[in-house]
Amino acid sequence: MENVQKPVRGIIKHEWILFYIFITINLIPAVRYSFFPSADGPAHLYNARLIQHLLSGSSDLLHQYYKFNNEIVPNWGGHFILTCLISVFPANLASKIFIGLGLFFLPVSFRYCVKKLNPEGIWISYLIIPFTYSFMLCMGFYNFFIGLAILFFAIGKLVDYRNNPTKISSLLILFVLITSAYLCHLFVFLSLGMFIFFLFSIDLLQSFLVPERRNEIVKKALWLLLVSALPLALTIHYFSHAHGNNDKVYLLKTELLAWLTNCRSIICYNVEDESMFTTFVFLTVMLLFSIALNRRIIEFIDSMKQQRPGIKSIVSGMQLSDVFLALLCIFMVLYFKLPDSDSSAGFISSRLNLMLFLFAILWISNMNYSKWSFLLIVGVVSFSQYKLLKAHDHVFSDLNHEVSEIMCIEPAVKANSVVLPVNYSKNRLTGHNSNYLGINKPLVIIENYECNNAYFPLSWNCKQDMFDLAHSNWSRLDEILDNTKPETLRNVDYIFVQGKKEFPDSLKARVLQQYGIAKETDNFLLLEKKKRFCSDERYTGKAHFYSPTEHKRILSSSGESLFHVFRIGNMTVLTHQCAGGEFTVE
Repeated sequence: MENVQKPVRGIIKHEWILFYIFITINLIPAVRYSFFPSADGPAHLYNARLIQHLLSGSSDLLHQYYKFNNEIVPNWGGHFILTCLISVFPANLASKIFIGLGLFFLPVSFRYCVKKLNPEGIWISYLIIPFTYSFMLCMGFYNFFIGLAILFFAIGKLVDYRNNPTKISSLLILFVLITSAYLCHLFVFLSLGMFIFFLFSIDLLQSFLVPERRNEIVKKALWLLLVSALPLALTIHYFSHAHGNNDKVYLLKTELLAWLTNCRSIICYNVEDESMFTTFVFLTVMLLFSIALNRRIIEFIDSMKQQRPGIKSIVSGMQLSDVFLALLCIFMVLYFKLPDSDSSAGFISSRLNLMLFLFAILWISNMNYSKWSFLLIVGVVSFSQYKLLKAHDHVFSDLNHEVSEIMCIEPAVKANSVVLPVNYSKNRLTGHNSNYLGINKPLVIIENYECNNAYFPLSWNCKQDMFDLAHSNWSRLDEILDNTKPETLRNVDYIFVQGKKEFPDSLKARVLQQYGIAKETDNFLLLEKKKRFCSDERYTGKAHFYSPTEHKRILSSSGESLFHVFRIGNMTVLTHQCAGGEFTVE
């Protein structure tokens, strides 16, 4: 038996090498293609470019349409990092670096947290790996994704702060982490706030049993309240200005229960294909959780037997691990009670589903298990993650093909132009793909969902007619044309059609009266506004339009005027005649 245990001990002794090999290999799918495909990712990348242009003042046009949000809102964190990266690197490389940093630091921060909770249970940290390519990441919720890494660094640092003498350096680090949690995502900050509340509530309750520690615990709690004051004030201010609404969507309890059993938060694209492997993860977590819960109940009963039954014995028997158990209970109640979405937030159930599993794993890590459990976890993680990423790969490939088509069209769009996107595609993951057109140059892309919501860094700064256009139904160009004033549409330089095959021919013929085809691919169509010149005005630039009496006409056999010829400098311009004395350059 001793000979069998030796190789196991050897593996565990150097397991940190295996851990970093795992997370390095785990990066490959994210950097393999030109872009990491996600639903909201293009919008975040585009808005990061807008922020860069607005800060540098490189485009007057952008200032006419966009402005910075007056409030210090959540969701600034990811945009700040992306803006820094996109200022140095090409947009596609900046995107890869951003995703790569998240995929690297999420497991590293989780491991740091587990190590602070229980160094003997460090191998439990391998269970975070299947949760890296979560549904949240594939939907492009970058701020939430980065916020998770900050959350686990903060929890680990809070445990360290609780167990050691107070230092100014620790307080400064906590201030940065707690403030960053708010700036990344409000959900993450509130989760961190609940952890702090339960952590020091237990300590304060136990201080009444050990009076000599009371002053130290109270001082630590007050210092922590001080370093949390700024993000706490910002949170109160945010909620006080939030608009209530009744547009809430609830999921069925049976569906929510099914989401728990198949780890819905790590199913990205196809439930049938992926749930087979995510169920292995669920069963592993539940097996370890059951063992840990059984041990904790036995420990608690033993501690009660050694003391006189009552409130004091219950309080004295509380441990750090019970904070995570309390949070699990809170998350479970919220999971079944809160709506999945309302007009100001979405995918709430998916976020809570993810938090339930991550905090369950943290609670599991407080217990010690057989060394053989390490091999079980590594086996399940290796198998499940390989199968999941293999299932994701063909989706990544297909989505990247569409992005490649857009990037082929992108050079045809001139800088400092206004683009009206319309989407006839049925793919829910490509709704914001039009934003890829603006990741390399200053463009006003009217479909910008971030500016339509008050919790992002940028908001609209345009006239009411363009503001109304920005809130249009992007799958109905006919409604846009019918309900928008002609003078408003004149501001639109390009129409970008997504889902060209589903674009009605009758509508295309109608649009081609005012726009010409600039470029098209299998799935996309770019239409450029035809340039128009008025014959009763003089051109004041370097070129010169001759007056109406000085231009020549080309007549048809019936004598009808087909074309007008203008001289512009040394150029001869051939134009169609239009109503009202206007001529369109061909």
